[in-house]
Amino acid sequence: MRNILIFVVLFSFFSCNNNASKNVEFIKHKDLIGSKVLYLADMSEESYEAYEEIADKKELEIKYIDDIIYVSLLEELNACGEYGLNIETKNDTIKLKTIFLSDEMCCSASIRKLTYIINNPDKKEKVIIR
Repeated sequence: MRNILIFVVLFSFFSCNNNASKNVEFIKHKDLIGSKVLYLADMSEESYEAYEEIADKKELEIKYIDDIIYVSLLEELNACGEYGLNIETKNDTIKLKTIFLSDEMCCSASIRKLTYIINNPDKKEKVIIR
């Protein structure tokens, strides 16, 4: 009986951890040096509306630093999700991608700051789209 109880507890623990596992696998683009997803606020916080107004404008902050492009933006995303960032390139156009990695979603939203660090060896300005 005790072995069954230990098995049930261990199974429950590991199955709960697996719910947060990353279901979607993606191959990071060779020019994406790094990325970061930073939580700012969710719907229940006072600062959410101010961030939401900025996110709704869909503006990108773009900085060219030597052979690197720094891009950041605010995005309204599912509050329960984990996200991975990636890019697609075609000629002089870079498309920013946000990939939902979680198994489950919830009915709440959050504002997050997405940051992309992109290799730019030719040091040319690019067309960057979301």
